[in-house]
Amino acid sequence: PRYDKLNYDPEVPRNLIDDNDNVGTTEEGGITLKEIFSEKVFDYPKPPSLIQYLINFVCDKNSIILDSFAGSGTTAHAVLSLNKKDGGNRKFILVEMEDYANNITAERVKRVIKGYSDKEGLGGYFDYFELGEKIFSDDSFFNEAAHIDSIKNYIYYSETRSSIST
Repeated sequence: PRYDKLNYDPEVPRNLIDDNDNVGTTEEGGITLKEIFSEKVFDYPKPPSLIQYLINFVCDKNSIILDSFAGSGTTAHAVLSLNKKDGGNRKFILVEMEDYANNITAERVKRVIKGYSDKEGLGGYFDYFELGEKIFSDDSFFNEAAHIDSIKNYIYYSETRSSIST
């Protein structure tokens, strides 16, 4: 059973997201991705309109939005769209540990910023980082493949609880 209240304050989300909320479906998210990449690159992507809808309830125009499972990059797309629409200064942090982070997640953000297909670019910028080798191996010894500066920084931080000043 579900309860759908008839009248809501504009600041309070309804308890049921449906067609009345003008948010897209995963099918529409897929169409958007196909416009960006000219082929299907991701299963069940969320539509940017859904993420924009949710961001508007919990964030202001200067918020930082964290997406720990960035997938195809819909959150960045939504944030950039909102900023262009209302002049906001929202920022986003995306985390993606799968091997498509560079060629799907980051690539989508680049194309959305610059423009794709017949869509005008949304503007903005972002930085892309990859983590280095693990500091510890699976048997809890220092990983010899890790960069020596990473190991030094780890030891310094674990002993002082502060970062090395450079």
